[in-house]
Amino acid sequence: MAEKTASNSSHESLLSALQEPQEIANALVRLAASLKAMASSTASAVSTGNSPPITYYRSLPPVVSQAYDLLQQGAALVHGTSTKYTLVGKIDRSDQPNLAQDLLQGCQLIGTACIICHEPASGCGVSARSHILQAARAIVNTTLQLVLSFIDESALEENVGAQKTGAVWSSCDVVLSKTVPLGNRNAIRRDLFTYIMECNETMTEFQDLIDLGPSSAEEVSANNHSETNEHGIVEVEDDGWDAFLQGQDSQFTMDELPVAVASLALVKCSRGSLNVTLQACEAAARDETSLAEFQEQGCQDRCDWICQLVEKARAVGDGMTDLGACMYPPLNLDELLAQIERQTTCIETVVLHILDASLVHGILELPDDVTELVSKVQSALATRQREALEAIVQAKAYR
Repeated sequence: MAEKTASNSSHESLLSALQEPQEIANALVRLAASLKAMASSTASAVSTGNSPPITYYRSLPPVVSQAYDLLQQGAALVHGTSTKYTLVGKIDRSDQPNLAQDLLQGCQLIGTACIICHEPASGCGVSARSHILQAARAIVNTTLQLVLSFIDESALEENVGAQKTGAVWSSCDVVLSKTVPLGNRNAIRRDLFTYIMECNETMTEFQDLIDLGPSSAEEVSANNHSETNEHGIVEVEDDGWDAFLQGQDSQFTMDELPVAVASLALVKCSRGSLNVTLQACEAAARDETSLAEFQEQGCQDRCDWICQLVEKARAVGDGMTDLGACMYPPLNLDELLAQIERQTTCIETVVLHILDASLVHGILELPDDVTELVSKVQSALATRQREALEAIVQAKAYR
């Protein structure tokens, strides 16, 4: 009887251990949902123009430094445990629970780091929050998939377990290699450089299209096959597929080419405004030798100005992507015109914000090289806008 009781107790203990991974998975699901909610609130703040203010630019407050340390610790714990979890799981499932607890603990450290940076008191802006949330969500989600694969036993099939573990490693490496930008300055610069890179790629792509020259009317008509049906009516079939395969559908027509050239020049103005934004932010925080000294010198006024400038520059970067999408042939002139007007307004907003910097309580005076550069962008913008509008008017008249 005693042996039977001991056997039942051992069985219940083993059963409890095998059920624990599901509890771990449920906890990871809740953590993933919380991180998603934080990311959604950050995105909502950007879309509504209510971005959280920043309270520092270069010098990290102690609480933010601690948050990034927690992020590193959590990623290291998850990375190191995931391999053991997979190897042990393929040998003896009863030994997995303790390792699963370590995985959960690592993810909880990562979640804590996100919560700290998401709090308004941390002084982290949209860029810093977004990057740390993106990295954290990747680690939590890949860890969750690893745990679930052992619960449904799909990890025991061929290389599924190894693949899931590899995904965890990749997401952790983003943090462990310190690819996640540290603090407001690095995160802001990462976002702005990303927009600038997209501008360069757009300029290269459409410059190649423009260099092809206009497509001839003969090439277009050559792809239109006409036949006379049984009623004596001539039917014209537009063979767009052949034109696409021959690359003719990707060329501008004679009337579209000047519009494309002018639109491309506006993309260059977008890049110029993003570049001057980078320089203006650096100039605004050039005296930030330490957080305490910077706060004494009117830190919040400068940080508010930088935050507002970055949000305006973000609108330029997003608008440039929309403008590029409207530049593919054949051109929809009305849609392109509307996007040109929106993009011009966004660039003007950035330019005026920088030129008005000296009006910010008299504490911010930008260097001459920055004001000179932004004046050049302003002058070029007026010229390019006029050229684009004139080209669209002529193209409409030609059609």
